[in-house]
Amino acid sequence: MNHFPEPKFEFIPCTIRARLLEDYVYQIGESRPIIIPEGFETDFASVPRPLWPIASPMGILRYGSLPHDFGYQHGYLLTPDFGDYTPGARAEAIMNGHKYAFGGNIPICIGESRKYFDQVLRDVTISATGATCRAWGAYCLVRIGGGISWAKYRKVGPIAFNKNSLGLPGY
Repeated sequence: MNHFPEPKFEFIPCTIRARLLEDYVYQIGESRPIIIPEGFETDFASVPRPLWPIASPMGILRYGSLPHDFGYQHGYLLTPDFGDYTPGARAEAIMNGHKYAFGGNIPICIGESRKYFDQVLRDVTISATGATCRAWGAYCLVRIGGGISWAKYRKVGPIAFNKNSLGLPGY
């Protein structure tokens, strides 16, 4: 079963960014739930302003944009620690020294490629909304234009374009 709650957020004054007001948790089928923590800052879909009437950044792409942006910023996603998952060496290395920053969550999908996180945008958008054409359009656009942001996050870390709102390490 797919479950996609409506993200609760507030706009950050004088920016085009928003901050999650509570943890955003979603699940596709029988996969592990994914959590985007409260306080995460995003611009949702980085759609150029002239295209907003066609594809609003906070429109149907918002569901897929949250894990996509988190993955771009940090290089992993998070899943709640229910005690049934043994993190690998990569997760242990990231959590070392930051254990309490993760708030009972475990990093997963560590070191996945840019293409993987672009596919997350597409697949979550389709699962949440059924908007296949827009999801594929967004996917194609981030495949073309997302490389600069991805490279900067990998080089600088989660603070590449703004302060890291969560204080979590990057990978």
